[in-house]
Amino acid sequence: MKINSSFWRVFSHGEENHPAGQPYWFINRGRPNSVSVVQYTLKGTLRFLRDGQEHLARKGQACLFNYNEESEYGIRPKDGAYSCFWISLIGAGLPEHWDEIRALYGSVVSDSDGKLLELLREIAKTGSFSAEQDTIRVASSVHLFVTRLIYLLNRLNQQPVNPVDQALTRLRNNPYYPWSVKELVEEEGCSREYFFRVFRERYGTTPAAWLSQQRAEHARHLLQGTRLTVEDVAQQCGFAGAHSLARTLRRYYQQGPNAIRHSFKT
Repeated sequence: MKINSSFWRVFSHGEENHPAGQPYWFINRGRPNSVSVVQYTLKGTLRFLRDGQEHLARKGQACLFNYNEESEYGIRPKDGAYSCFWISLIGAGLPEHWDEIRALYGSVVSDSDGKLLELLREIAKTGSFSAEQDTIRVASSVHLFVTRLIYLLNRLNQQPVNPVDQALTRLRNNPYYPWSVKELVEEEGCSREYFFRVFRERYGTTPAAWLSQQRAEHARHLLQGTRLTVEDVAQQCGFAGAHSLARTLRRYYQQGPNAIRHSFKT
């Protein structure tokens, strides 16, 4: 089966040990596009330079960055030994997600209870292609990982909030995930009726209508700005398939996917 490079997947992963004094430094400019990395420090300290600032990722902390951006990382000759576990993900739109995550939580995030490392090791196993896995299953696995990453960082970096606010945050942070509102409110421990009431008070509509609009806008952006197939766009925007995407686009824009793409080019 031919792998579509636009689908999200694990690009590479591994665990590395670097003795003190061993050269270890990477410049991200010029590396492959659409690759996003989480590098978790197991021992020592990683130096990460971006926008003229140096950030330190010590043991129990992880650094987030994209390939082909103006940043670099590694250890200096005077630094001690360094060990890490890292994953790199590839797929259309991932660097933009990483930029949003870093805008919220910073380039270096802390893992107080080991949950982040556990999450990274899990996606390393499930998010890579193999003969037994297809592109859709792997892409869905990586989408779920990004959702869980945002959810975890939100819990680590904010004071506890009430269950309905937590459910709203999860929904708002990833509108392209195929949510089941019933499962979401059960996970957060709030009632479906109260969740719907608060959502309408804050957004003036229902969760389904809000998600539909968010997905339609994102789909239009992808159709006009990328060469992704209609099926790929539908999958990345949380639609059940191309037919569902087409119906939604006609409802909001009175045009189907091909017409939206063609009108932008002309």
